[in-house]
Amino acid sequence: IIGSRLYYVIFSWDEFKDNLIQILDTRKGGLAIYGGIIAGLIAAFIFAKVKKLNFLHLFDFGITYVPMAQAIGRWGNFINQEAYGTNTSLPWGMTSDTIRNELAASASKLSQMGIYVDPAKPVHPTFLYESLWDLGVFLFLLWYRKRKKVNGEVFFLYMVLYGIGRACIESLRTDSLMLGNHRISQAIAIVFAIAFTILIFVMRKYRYSKEESEVYELGSSSYGAI
Repeated sequence: IIGSRLYYVIFSWDEFKDNLIQILDTRKGGLAIYGGIIAGLIAAFIFAKVKKLNFLHLFDFGITYVPMAQAIGRWGNFINQEAYGTNTSLPWGMTSDTIRNELAASASKLSQMGIYVDPAKPVHPTFLYESLWDLGVFLFLLWYRKRKKVNGEVFFLYMVLYGIGRACIESLRTDSLMLGNHRISQAIAIVFAIAFTILIFVMRKYRYSKEESEVYELGSSSYGAI
């Protein structure tokens, strides 16, 4: 929670700079999942080092259940009527007095970001999209965990899969944290997805190279093949 809040505050500083006490008030939202993930990873890394555990193996175990928690947590957005997207004509589009009022109040701000939404029309339930995506990621990681090739692979796969889903869904949202004209979470998601895909290939290549080297050492001697 602390990491999620700090992340949000850092990228929404104008909202808090004149009233710092608001930083402690999370009743109106203002939590960002990437901040929670980063803080959680730092805490898990420190814990692994203190307990002298293999931190990649620990990450693989713990991260498997994170998307399930995210899938459930996203329904908090539905309760608060937040984290919705742009207009849609799809049958599962959502609307409410809260959504209409918020969109009407933020119309000017959204237009400056190049986002145009009609408050009178239904919007994408982006919280639902991410909840379903996270549930799918959880089921896949649960299945893949026993089939991983190297320690850390499950964690890396989570970062790739969550990054892909978040990057796509974030493009529909109307409440993204922005840096200029760029959606911060979307940019981070894309960077993470690419970086951790590369890391998976690098780790697998290193593992296979190491195995081939060990086979060579065991399979030959100064007297010829064993």
